Amino acid sequence: MEQARDGLHWQISGDTAVPKDYEKDLATFRRLEAQNKIVFKAHPSLHAFPWSIPPKVSNHNINQALKKLSFARAKGELAPALTKVVNRLEARAKHDDGLWQALQQTPNQLWRHRNAITEYQVWINYRLAVSQLNLYFDGRQTDNSCRKLASCKEHKETLAHIFWECPCANTYWEALVTRWTGQRWQQHDLAKFKANCMSRSPPKLSSVMQARLQATFTDEVEAYVIEWNRVWWILSSICITVLWIQRNRVTHQQEQVTQQGSKQEFLKTGLQQLRALTRRERRHPHTKIQGTRLLLCLGMLARPLQEAPPQGVSQVQPPDRTMTPALISWLRKFQTSCKQ
Repeated sequence: MEQARDGLHWQISGDTAVPKDYEKDLATFRRLEAQNKIVFKAHPSLHAFPWSIPPKVSNHNINQALKKLSFARAKGELAPALTKVVNRLEARAKHDDGLWQALQQTPNQLWRHRNAITEYQVWINYRLAVSQLNLYFDGRQTDNSCRKLASCKEHKETLAHIFWECPCANTYWEALVTRWTGQRWQQHDLAKFKANCMSRSPPKLSSVMQARLQATFTDEVEAYVIEWNRVWWILSSICITVLWIQRNRVTHQQEQVTQQGSKQEFLKTGLQQLRALTRRERRHPHTKIQGTRLLLCLGMLARPLQEAPPQGVSQVQPPDRTMTPALISWLRKFQTSCKQ
């Protein structure tokens, strides 16, 4: 007999061969085993109950200690698989700048919705960060090129291409950056904002937008800067989600798209969600002020654009690639705790 993992039930080990006289008994044991009815009165010191609690634990803490044991056991079993996942993510991040930027988000940042984005949008952004979006489609084995535009036919469809390199993605990010900074930027200047786009963290406020906020909201500039940064986080989350949804429509439903049409879809979706958010927040007393500020910030998105700073003057500093991404650091710490 072998003890089951729960420490309570027992199983018949292997292909047990028994004399003919005991075949009936063995059949009975097999039937009881299938029903988890083979139970022995065992001593924890002899049979190693996985839920045994040290005698020093007081009675009123027994339930809490039992829960910790099951969690610790699960963590121990998770450690080998987690090591492979972290190593694979780290190796990919070294060769994929976009993934490296997305990994700058901690689990708390990836999973929180701040009552502003949908659960599906949270899921897509998480899956992008850990490279778990499924790129498979029927025919990918023979043709794995991007199918959005004719100009993409020679480019392999990867996560980096879908969310950054594709002309449609360029158009999305250009629309977001120009409206948020209040300045016109060319597509070749977007690389300065790649870290902010893929990690959904707002860049430094441009001098143009700083002046506009100061002139419009003189006494409450800091509060409106917070809302303006929230606009970036929401729109960048929506941008990534719409890019993925559109990719699936093109790939699986053979939908035809254009750069301009893609841009309008992103702006329409983003503004609709922001307006819905302001309406909801303004209905509740505890978020009414926040919703009103967000509504006033939406008006800033429609303001006329100014020319971007001269070449060589960058308001956005490139990230330090020598530092380990935040998510990798967090996973390494969790991985260490699994082995303890």
